[in-house]
Amino acid sequence: LGERDCSMQRRHQKVVEEAPSPAVTPSIRQAMGAAAIKAAEACHYVGAGTVEFLLDSQGNFYFLEMNTRLQVEHPVTEMITGEDLVEWQIRVARGERLPKLQEQITLNGHAIEVRLYAEDPANLFLPQTGDILAWNPACESLARTDHGIKVGTPVSRFYDPMLAKIICWGPTREDALRKLNRALQQTLLMGVTHNKGFLLDLIRTEAFVSGNATTHFIGDHYGNQGWQYMPPIAETLAIAALVKHHQPLTNPGSTGALPHVSRRPLILQLGKQAHPVTLEQHGESYTLKIHSDTTVGAIEHADIRLIDTAAYQIRYEWEGIRKSAQVFVSGIHTFIDTGHGAVCIEDQTHRAPQAYEGPGSGQLKAPMDGAVTAIMVAAGDEVKKGQTLLVIEAMKMEHLIRADLDGVVTEITVQKGQQVKGKQRLGSLRQSA
Repeated sequence: LGERDCSMQRRHQKVVEEAPSPAVTPSIRQAMGAAAIKAAEACHYVGAGTVEFLLDSQGNFYFLEMNTRLQVEHPVTEMITGEDLVEWQIRVARGERLPKLQEQITLNGHAIEVRLYAEDPANLFLPQTGDILAWNPACESLARTDHGIKVGTPVSRFYDPMLAKIICWGPTREDALRKLNRALQQTLLMGVTHNKGFLLDLIRTEAFVSGNATTHFIGDHYGNQGWQYMPPIAETLAIAALVKHHQPLTNPGSTGALPHVSRRPLILQLGKQAHPVTLEQHGESYTLKIHSDTTVGAIEHADIRLIDTAAYQIRYEWEGIRKSAQVFVSGIHTFIDTGHGAVCIEDQTHRAPQAYEGPGSGQLKAPMDGAVTAIMVAAGDEVKKGQTLLVIEAMKMEHLIRADLDGVVTEITVQKGQQVKGKQRLGSLRQSA
């Protein structure tokens, strides 16, 4: 049934898959298919099977392993063959013959699949947990989306972080890639941190567009720092303030809109930075003044005009250009996606001052939901900066909790085997005198 290319991997975990492979010639395809059949015949195998090979730059291929099943990425093969491989698998398991002969199989067009993961690309792709607050896949005429989630679905630490597969077909690879770009931008997912923005960045890289990606590409191109996206600050803050002002229109069933006033001071946090702002209304237009702090005058003015709103969407004019964004409000959190993945704005206008808990504070916090699998220290122990103190495990990954200063352990508030939530306090350190 032809080959699939799964070169776009991170730590040997597939991220993007496509069929056919841009690196495979007809002669390689014929030889590779023959080798796969020979391997199955040699062990008298009957059933669905996927033979994996490694391909080098000279066109030589090497047997890696055989999966005695369909794989996650089987939809791209279904889309270029027009066959239902799940049905085939069941028929063979029932002892029936395959519905077609080899010479009846034709490969038509190109298909590309990306895996939507609950992970944080900005934090070394650590798996994330939480509840699905809003979910709306791309329209079916544009993409096939395989998923098992809905609004209210909890994403727990007990399962693989993959939430959905988004697959697009086109008569050419360029057409399939164009559709995939649009499908990813249309996909609405709020409530849990995910890799949509990273996927968009990845499939737009020159190496992928040209079909020259290798299994080392992600590690070489992005390094060990993950992928970070910082949206335009003024525009994002203006959208957040505007959405908060019109919340019932963008969130169906919501009753949490701010009372109507023409001038409103807010404190909106984007990332780790809190921004004191003032939203002023002038008819359908608004001016957002961004202040350096609560006592100094505005350092930047941003004008935004509201066009209209719909469920989970706002259309607006920014610097003379009409734009749209996907939005969702949950309490003090406003999720905004302008097409690069969702960011979260936190309304801190009425929040009490918080104690400092950043790097060097000595406060030990869980980076994600998980289980404490190891505790290496106890209260009273002296530790060095960078020393591993605890281990958290979730979704087949371990994360080491390290000391952020030289000091003494004042307390450990958890036990081995305990389930913890992201940002939960695990203990504290006191800096050495």
